[in-house]
Parts: sequence; structure tokens; C-alpha cells
Amino acid sequence: MDSLGMNSEIQGKIADGLRAGDHKARLLLYEIYATHIRRRVALLTGGDSMEVADIVQETFLAANRMSNRLDLQSGSLWDWLWGIARRQMLRHNRKNMDRPAFV
Repeated sequence: MDSLGMNSEIQGKIADGLRAGDHKARLLLYEIYATHIRRRVALLTGGDSMEVADIVQETFLAANRMSNRLDLQSGSLWDWLWGIARRQMLRHNRKNMDRPAFV
């Protein structure tokens, strides 16, 4: 079970679907985890809704691109997805640091 209470059998089926490029598996991943990712990102970034929406979107796009490397032996779907979200937050912060501030 992951931290959201999803059992390993369901996680395995979703992971298999993601690796196979199944659209339903992508939708299910989003339906199960998007709200939780959004809440955590908002908590850690200060809650700017546009910023949070960008990070969540980039998280799921990256998850889609990286689904062929998904390995549940090293953790749960949540662990994998939250790792991607953390990296997206770091990228977002770095990108914003490079932008000049307008007054």
C-alpha cells in the first residue's frame, strides 16, 4: 500500500498500463493523485494558483514521458509521482530565479 492507501495490486495494474501507453491508466493516475499532488505543491510553493497548476501539469507530462522507467520495486506510484513533482518544483524555482524582476 502507498501513503494514500492504494493497494499494490491496483498500483501494479496502473503501472503496467502506463508502461504500455494505455490512455485509461494515465487518466486513472491523474484522477487518483492530481488532487494530492496539487495540495502538496501548493503547501510548499505558497499556493499561487497559476504556479501550482503549471507544476502539476508538468508533473503529469513528465510522468507520461518517464512511464517506461516506472519500477514499483523501488517504491509506490505515489513515491514515483511525488519524486517527479519535487523535481518539477525545483526546475520551476530555478527558472523563476533566472527571470529579472519587473518593478
